[in-house]
This record gives sequence, structure tokens and C-alpha cells, in this order.
Amino acid sequence: MMPPLLSTPPSSPPTVVRINQPMLSSVRQDKRQAKEWFGKACDNGHQAGCEEYRKLNEEGY
Repeated sequence: MMPPLLSTPPSSPPTVVRINQPMLSSVRQDKRQAKEWFGKACDNGHQAGCEEYRKLNEEGY
């Protein structure tokens, strides 16, 4: 006899992306584009995106 199927899929941990700071030193920063992407992340429910968007907005970007 086969085991019963799960009624709900197991929850997976949230995805967290961390960027190594030395890696950023060679990347040209485009804060207006970053603000746009953080805004999209915020619109999709990512609180960290909302926080970063707010910071850039307060800096005038």
C-alpha cells in the first residue's frame, strides 16, 4: 500500500539574496534603476524591497 499524499505541500524557507560587499565595489551603481527594482520587489510583497525603496526615495532618487 502506498503512503497517503500530503494535503498541502511542505513550506519552503523564504529566498534571501545577500550580495558580498567587495563584489559591489566593481559594479557601477545606478540608484534610479535600483529604486525601480526595489519598487517592483515591494509591489510583490517583499518588505526589504519596500525599505530600500523608501531609503532611496528619501535620498532624492
